[in-house]
Amino acid sequence: MSAHVIIAFFKYPSPGKVKTRLAASLGEVAAAAAYEELAAWSLQNLAGVREGVKCWIAYTPAEARVAVAEWLRGNVPALQWDRLLPQVEGDLGDRLWDAVETALVKEGAASVTLIGTDCPRLRADHFMQAQRWLEEGADVVFGPAKDGGYYLQALKSAAREMFTDIPWSQPETLQACLDKARKLGWKVAMLEELEDVDTLREWESWQKELSET
Repeated sequence: MSAHVIIAFFKYPSPGKVKTRLAASLGEVAAAAAYEELAAWSLQNLAGVREGVKCWIAYTPAEARVAVAEWLRGNVPALQWDRLLPQVEGDLGDRLWDAVETALVKEGAASVTLIGTDCPRLRADHFMQAQRWLEEGADVVFGPAKDGGYYLQALKSAAREMFTDIPWSQPETLQACLDKARKLGWKVAMLEELEDVDTLREWESWQKELSET
């Protein structure tokens, strides 16, 4: 295969199933609509990253394949995805690792970049910079999020350790991943810090930013 693969993790936007922290403030229906907007912003930038790159959508729930494809065509029409990959059962680490193993081990990709779909400030140049750093010698690239997690991880080697015993969705998530990379002897590169949108404050900040552009 030898292509670079970008895998976007997407949850079908059913009310009550997405953005639960935001739903506590906005209500389940409004939170689902907010997630749809965030996901569309996050994914549309993939449309500009095509040369030598494969785009996969890792979706959940597994039975929503048709609905996910229809949502993508209706909300991100410029995006051409190469594969819809159902997320496996388990915690976030299990799901991330399955995607990495599928791309790097089973499909023989040169590298894999993992992103979520709730960081609307993510741009095409973030993907391209991460890929350049991997090609220039970095083993792993992180896009740090302001909440202590990360909005992007790019790597060219499949190491299960990077996804086990990590405190997911916690302020120390990124630091735990950096500790794992250090133990593996990996060279790390870091993109700029961006803000995911999980809370009412973060949502309002993003809406204000949009209104000023």
